[in-house]
Amino acid sequence: MKISVFPAGLGNKNIPGGWSAVALISGGPVETTDNHKMELTAVIEALKVLTASCEIEVISNNIYIQKGINGDITKPEKNEDLLDQLDAAKKANGKERTVKARRIGDGDESDMHESCLDIARKAAERRSKR
Repeated sequence: MKISVFPAGLGNKNIPGGWSAVALISGGPVETTDNHKMELTAVIEALKVLTASCEIEVISNNIYIQKGINGDITKPEKNEDLLDQLDAAKKANGKERTVKARRIGDGDESDMHESCLDIARKAAERRSKR
């Protein structure tokens, strides 16, 4: 797993300041799999890294991910092991966190999703270059 953090800050004595950081977490390659398993794994690994009690919004274009996070998938399910890990990862330091999922379409947020897909492709390709 690799974590890259991209920070930004804005400050001026004449206006209020603000800050932002984007953390990119990537891993791979993984043997035979599918996109649902890999996207669930991405959410689980991100939640494991984000240990603070806070509100977390997972933004995805995948309805399966949204349903998994919001608890709308009926078990048994082929990815039941990952869904159980997802439920456990929603808790930080034994405390329940607010983890919500929101589905996106085209637009600025989908640009971020496309960037994540490119990083996932590069992580998957690492094996072929060995």
